Amino acid sequence: MEGTGLAPVSRICTRIIAVKPDWLSYFSFFPLCMATAHSSTIPLKYVVGIDIAKDTFVACFGRIDTRQYLTFGKETTFANTPAGFVALLVWTAKQQVVVAPQWFVMEATGVYYEELAYFLG
Repeated sequence: MEGTGLAPVSRICTRIIAVKPDWLSYFSFFPLCMATAHSSTIPLKYVVGIDIAKDTFVACFGRIDTRQYLTFGKETTFANTPAGFVALLVWTAKQQVVVAPQWFVMEATGVYYEELAYFLG
């Protein structure tokens, strides 16, 4: 992002996770990083951001393409149960257009994230 004063995408993601729990709203300040899906771009990696609560969790699927643009889809809510964890994996598999590394990112507060973290690990 030369000349924009913005950090590279990987640094922005690190800051979001470490500094701002409501990380999806953080991207509204970086419109130059956002892009609509283009069929000519190949994803470098996928990311699934997860906001977890006692009974449910919300996941948002995103990708970083070869031009370093971020693209995010709609959020989807799942039950915070083993069945919800499996549904998350099925949902993320449907979102992928090509094989690329996939990261699951969640805020580790309280104990509600632990079962999902162990499941994904």
